[in-house]
Amino acid sequence: MKQLRVSAAAGLAAGALLLFACQEPSTTESAPALAKGGQPGQVASGKDIFRFDTFGDETWWTDTLQMHTVISAALTPTLALQLGLKVDIDALPAPVRADLEAGLVDLSSPATTVLLIKLGAVVGVVGSGAGTTLTRVGTTCALCHSTVDNSFGPGIGKRLEGGPTSTSTRGGSSRSRPIPRWSRRQRFTTPGARVVTTRGSTSTRSTVRW
Repeated sequence: MKQLRVSAAAGLAAGALLLFACQEPSTTESAPALAKGGQPGQVASGKDIFRFDTFGDETWWTDTLQMHTVISAALTPTLALQLGLKVDIDALPAPVRADLEAGLVDLSSPATTVLLIKLGAVVGVVGSGAGTTLTRVGTTCALCHSTVDNSFGPGIGKRLEGGPTSTSTRGGSSRSRPIPRWSRRQRFTTPGARVVTTRGSTSTRSTVRW
């Protein structure tokens, strides 16, 4: 029963990341269109901000929700992929990628999820810590506005940016989000919370590679 509660908490943790991480922009322009005329350094800087800048939301995900504890204890790569999180295959060092291709990576261990996050391979999730645990975790714009091409496997591949993560199970995974439970009023007024609107397949934004 305890393991079931921990697994449920992990599912809710990942679901909460996908549900509340980013607010959708009003623009429908693609990244190349927005970058047109910009200097190469500006484009590179913008890409880095989009992928890795949390804008300080570790205060919310770590200090308030204790998400780093849930991820370290119970969020396996298999569960994370089922909930719609994505893995950037290009972010993996050659030895790790080789082990993954050979089936030598344990996808049933939360320690593997922690490693992938610390390598910057989990799209839109940034974390730090020691060993097989996280001490800080946050989210970036890429969590809701990037996906992968599934060239390696479901949920694993090269980044595609500018489109929604339409495969995330936001509704199902948010039903049992981690404690504390908030009222609707608290959820929308708590400092640091960012809310996403989910238009799903109706989005007209294009998906691009940088």
